[in-house]
Amino acid sequence: MQNLKICLGGLVIMSFIVSCSNRTNELQSNLFTGQKTQHIGKGYSPGTLEFNIEEVPFSIKGSYMACSARETKEEKGLYIWDVSGRGEQRGIIKIEPTFKGDVVLSKITGTPEKLAINTKFGNLEISFDGNQALRFFSKNDIGVKLSVKQSYTLPKNDKAFRIIQGDFLRYMFTSISGNANLKTDRISNGIVIEGLPSKDGILDFVIEEYESEWSEHTYSRTFNDAVEKVRDEFSEWMMGTLPVNEAYSHTRTLAAYINWSSIVSPRGFFKRSAMLMSKNWMNRVWSWDHCFNALALANGNPRLAWDQFMIMFDQQHELGAIPDCMTDNYLIRGYLKPPIHGWALKKLMGKGLLTEERLDEIYTPLSKWTDFWMTYRDDDKNGMPQYHHGNDSGWDNGSVFAENRYVEGPELSAYLVIQMDVLSEIAEQLGKKNDKIQWKQRADILLKTMIKKSWIDGQFVSKYSGSEKWNKNSRSLMAFLPLVLGERLPADIREKLVVNLRSDKGFITPYGPATENIYSPYYSKDGYWRGAIWAPTTYLIVDGLASCKETELAKDLANRFVDMCNNNGFGENFDPITGASLRDPAYTWTSSVFLLLANEYAN
Repeated sequence: MQNLKICLGGLVIMSFIVSCSNRTNELQSNLFTGQKTQHIGKGYSPGTLEFNIEEVPFSIKGSYMACSARETKEEKGLYIWDVSGRGEQRGIIKIEPTFKGDVVLSKITGTPEKLAINTKFGNLEISFDGNQALRFFSKNDIGVKLSVKQSYTLPKNDKAFRIIQGDFLRYMFTSISGNANLKTDRISNGIVIEGLPSKDGILDFVIEEYESEWSEHTYSRTFNDAVEKVRDEFSEWMMGTLPVNEAYSHTRTLAAYINWSSIVSPRGFFKRSAMLMSKNWMNRVWSWDHCFNALALANGNPRLAWDQFMIMFDQQHELGAIPDCMTDNYLIRGYLKPPIHGWALKKLMGKGLLTEERLDEIYTPLSKWTDFWMTYRDDDKNGMPQYHHGNDSGWDNGSVFAENRYVEGPELSAYLVIQMDVLSEIAEQLGKKNDKIQWKQRADILLKTMIKKSWIDGQFVSKYSGSEKWNKNSRSLMAFLPLVLGERLPADIREKLVVNLRSDKGFITPYGPATENIYSPYYSKDGYWRGAIWAPTTYLIVDGLASCKETELAKDLANRFVDMCNNNGFGENFDPITGASLRDPAYTWTSSVFLLLANEYAN
C-alpha cells in the first residue's frame, strides 16, 4: 500500500450539544476564608463536547504538552507541541496512524478526555496518563508513525528509550504492549519511530516529558482508566465553572475546557499554577490578561484565582514594575502592561473572598506597582504618567500611538486612581490609617490632573508627554476607558462619554465595541487594536457603563459579545464587521470574559 499523508480536511464535525447533569448543594472549602461555598455549575457528561483540533489544542490541566493539528508553514498534520518557554513554539513529534506499516487517511475527533484518530481500519486513541505523559492505544493492528525532527534516542532498556530534541526537550518512550522500530531521518536530522502492535493487535505506549532525568516508574492504569481519570478531573472543574443561561451551555463547556486545559504546573518562573493565554502559540502569561482569568475563577476556584492574580507579582522588579509577560523559562521586562490590577482586586474584594492575610500579601506589591508609574513614568513631571510604547497600554498598535509612542493615556491615570482608592481601602482594613489618608489624597489629585489635562472639548484625548499635542485623527475606543471610574467621574463627563459612545456611529457594532471606529482612517480589517473586538476592552467598557448606572447599554454590549462567542468561539480577537474569530482561536481571556459576561448580564 502506498504511503499516504494524514488527511486534515474536515477533521472534525463540531458538536457542542451539552447535556450536563445537575449537581446542587455540593460544597467545597473556600481556601481564603475557611467558609463553605457551593459548587456553582454543572458537571461534564462524556461525549457531550467535541472540538476542532485545528483550533483548540488537546491538553489537560497542569501539562506542558498539547496535541494540535493547526497548520503552519513548517507543520501540517497532527503534532505533539511543547508549550513551555523551553522549546521553539512548534510541533515536536508528528503523529500519523498506520495499518500494516503504511500511513493511512484519518479524521480526528477531539474531546476533553481523549483524541480519537479514526481510520477505516480502526482507531488510534490518545489520552493523558498524568499531566506529563501522553498515552497511545489502539487495537485491530493499528500502528503509528512518530516523526521527531532534529533529535536522537538513548536506550533505557528493551522497552523504553529517551527522545532528545534540541537543547531542552526530553521525552521517555515506554512500550506497554507492542514494539517500536527506530529509523534515522537524514532529511530532518531526526528520527522516525514506528509503533507496531503486538501479536494480538494491541498497541499501548507512553510518551512522557521530563526535565533533567526520567525517574523510574511504571504505568499501572489501563488506557481506559487513564481516560476515565481525565474525564473525572474535567467534570470536577466544570462544577466550579460559572453558570450561564441554558442557551449558552454548550459554549460554557468549551470555555471551561479551554481554561482548564490551558493551565500549566508551577515550574521555573511560574511559582504557582499558571493559566496560559493559550496552548496554541500565545503560550505565555501577560500582565493584564491574568486579571480577567482570575476574575472568571474567583467563585468556583478561589485559590487558583488568587494564584492567577498574584503570579506576575512573584517576579516584581525591585523598582516596582511587574513583567510584561512570562513563561516558565523566560520573562520580558522591556515593556509593561496597564495597571488594571487595582480594578481587578476591587472586583475580587467585592466577592468577599479575600482575608486579611491575602490583603496583607498584596498591599506592598500593589503599592510598589502604583508608585512605579508615578515615579518612573512621569518624565515631564506634570502629574500624569505616560506609556513608552503601545505595548505598555496593552493596545500594541493602537491609533493613539501612530504618530508618537510617548503618550499620557487618560485611561492609565484612571486605572491608577482606582488602584489608589483600593490601596486606601486595604490600608484601612489593615489598620494603616496614615496610608489610607495619603492614598485617598493622591487619588483625588491624580483624578483632577487627568481631567484638567485630558478632557478637551467634550472628549478624553491622549496627549504626548511634554506636549499639548495628540493624534487628532485617532478614533480609538481608548478614549472611553475612563468610564471604569464610574461615579468617581463628574456627572457631566460621565453623561457626555455615554452620549458620545452611543451617537458616534462606528464604535458599537453588532458584535460589541470596536477598538477603533470602523470609519476611522486607521481602521483596518484584522487590524489588531485598530478595530478588532477584544474581550478585555469589552469587559472594561461594560463594567464602566454599569458603574455609571448605564445598565441597559452595559447589558446590550455584553449580550452582543456573548452571542458572538456563542457562534464563533474564543478567538484572540474578532472582526467587528462579521464577528469572525481572528488570530489565536482558543484564547483564555476571551473564554473567561465570555463566562463573566454570560453569568453577569446574559440571562
